[in-house]
Amino acid sequence: MTVATRIRRPPVRLRPAPPLDPPFTDEPAQFDLRPGPHPGVQLALDLAGAAPGAVAADRSAATAGPPASGSAGVHGGLPPDALAGASSEARRAAHRFLAASLEIINGFRPAGHIRRLADPAQALAVGAQLAIAVDRARRPDDPGRARRGPASPQRTPVARGGRRPVALLRVRQLRVCEPVSGVAEAVAVLGTDERSWALAFRLERRPTGWLSTTVDVV
Repeated sequence: MTVATRIRRPPVRLRPAPPLDPPFTDEPAQFDLRPGPHPGVQLALDLAGAAPGAVAADRSAATAGPPASGSAGVHGGLPPDALAGASSEARRAAHRFLAASLEIINGFRPAGHIRRLADPAQALAVGAQLAIAVDRARRPDDPGRARRGPASPQRTPVARGGRRPVALLRVRQLRVCEPVSGVAEAVAVLGTDERSWALAFRLERRPTGWLSTTVDVV
């Protein structure tokens, strides 16, 4: 006679999912999703030993009614004015800044021309990053380049200082998001036939228009 033994399995526990994106420095504290005690954002449920009726009651109570004013809401901590993409105004500002940066990197304009599109307090840092991009564009042995197939003929400007001509960088892709109203973050993939890298920048809306506060060449 075979006796069947019942295996006791551990209870199933529901834990909060880890945050996928770091919080923005200009967001209020209630939108901070980093690990730690954050009332109203932390999800802590223990279903061990709970009756089905109690679980259903808790679920209906959690979803009933609109979220309180100032709370994180159902999107896990996003501010109420956050956009899934970006407004048309932010996109136009990003395209304008990218076009000016690309002309500087390709050698058609000096790096100082970016000052009118940069925050006065960060203009030197923004110009320095674009100067690094100009230097990288002049170096054919850039370690970050990626071979993309046979080269195609294209118009090449003569580098300043009598250096050899360089291939024009072109925009392959541009992504813009607006995590907070009036703040746009963008990343553009630039490249030639033989190399590719990225240009990330942040724009903030000021009374005089959208100005860049950060530029990073990857």
